[in-house]
Amino acid sequence: MMKLLMEDTKKYVLRPLAPLLGIVFGYASNPLAIWPISSRQVQLNTNEFHNSHTAENFGNIEDNYDSSQSNRDEAELGKHETEQLIHTITKITSLLRQCWGVAGASIISSNLKRNKDKRLQDFIIMPGKKIYAVFGFVGIGDWDHLLRALSKDVMILINDVANVVHSEVARWGLNNTGQCNRNIGPVFLMVFRIGYDKEVREKYCKGGGDETQGNERRKKSLQMSSSISETDLDNNFQLNELPGVHEHADRAAIGMLKSFASIHRDNNLRQFMYEVRLTNGNPEEPFHAKITFGLDAGYAMEGAVGSVYKVDATYLGPHVNMASRMQSACKQFGVSLLCSKDFQCLLSPEAKQKFRHVDTCTVKGVQKAQPIYTYDARHRGINLFLNKRDCNVADIEAKNYSPKIWNTDQDLKCMRQHITSEFEDKFNKGRDLYLVGNWKEAVKVLKEANEQMIRNNMKFDMVEFQASPSDVNNVNTSLTKRLTDIGDGPSKCLINYMIGKNGQAPAKFVDEKCRALESK
Repeated sequence: MMKLLMEDTKKYVLRPLAPLLGIVFGYASNPLAIWPISSRQVQLNTNEFHNSHTAENFGNIEDNYDSSQSNRDEAELGKHETEQLIHTITKITSLLRQCWGVAGASIISSNLKRNKDKRLQDFIIMPGKKIYAVFGFVGIGDWDHLLRALSKDVMILINDVANVVHSEVARWGLNNTGQCNRNIGPVFLMVFRIGYDKEVREKYCKGGGDETQGNERRKKSLQMSSSISETDLDNNFQLNELPGVHEHADRAAIGMLKSFASIHRDNNLRQFMYEVRLTNGNPEEPFHAKITFGLDAGYAMEGAVGSVYKVDATYLGPHVNMASRMQSACKQFGVSLLCSKDFQCLLSPEAKQKFRHVDTCTVKGVQKAQPIYTYDARHRGINLFLNKRDCNVADIEAKNYSPKIWNTDQDLKCMRQHITSEFEDKFNKGRDLYLVGNWKEAVKVLKEANEQMIRNNMKFDMVEFQASPSDVNNVNTSLTKRLTDIGDGPSKCLINYMIGKNGQAPAKFVDEKCRALESK
């Protein structure tokens, strides 16, 4: 009798539980992996399972579970309930993965692992982990207006934008490192992970180059590891010398720019173009989502923030703040994307040629002044639908990345076709005059650059104007708002700043050759 009871227990209880425990163990080991949802698909890793579960606690479950029994009777007792449990656990862990992302993987893993001595609050107060990454903020402009106009339908707009951005970031992130960490209303924090501090430094020491370069890296790494000051350590660490970092940064930038292009050709978002609530009934002024991007690269602390009532997995650090400032400053400069020097220096030489240095600033919370750059992405007058790709084709293009893409990709070329060498030379000259304090001449040259940009854009806007481009600088002009909109944002931003200071560079500006980016 006892023998029959043991056999029934193994057959109807332990065998069905084995795949269930295997899935839980798998999620504990790697919460970001996609695990099977059927007991017939589960393949237990016997060695790992034995390391985590003793025979005293569970018996020899795997020894009695035959994972190849695909012909089991569908009506076998316990099978249906176990399948439901497997599906439930899979859905819960999938939601955890979506809500917490990469930053929360360690939290999920720690809580799923069997440890009688630890409670949830113990994991919350654990120290964070230092990582290196590219941080990108994506924001939806005119948020207050959208919220008032669309009311509850604003959620549809946000999710349509999020679907495009998240998809492109995931597609272009190197080795699936592109992830959305936070959705904060109309703003998304995107993270392209380079790696944890230890693995990045090890890769840095083993980097390419001759033996002498490798020895120098190892020597520098040893010196850094013995340093007490985290600030000194990070000042000495050259992230742009890390092997493979150029592709990582290029892909992050392309992911953002592809998001910009895809948003302006997405069928769901185009349904809002002639929405009466957004156009005030004027079909000549179609609605276009104003999306801005900010990028920075460096270190941050990854971990859990909150209490037993609410926990968020997030990133904290100066480079996260800098990326947020860059995104906010896009409105002031009249551009769609801004990035810091720390990010720009990680790009490939081909990519660097496409990013324009627009100003040198200090931002709140960051003492170091650094140049800021933009990629001149434009959607007006461009039929981005012609470049639309099937998802499978787009995935292949992302997989086959090379630095040549900056000169061959149709989206990247079209969005920047209004930028000419004549304009770039004019703007660069005006910017340099501005930075050395020769503001009188700088204003004159930058106005010429702005006029050149208007002429360039008029070629693509297919609009007949009744005034010359030079009239845009006349405060009494009746030139249409459209003509003003197609000027160069950075040129007008610098001109307005200098005029606001009465055209005279302050002594502090002359000494430091930078300004504080006070307003967003």
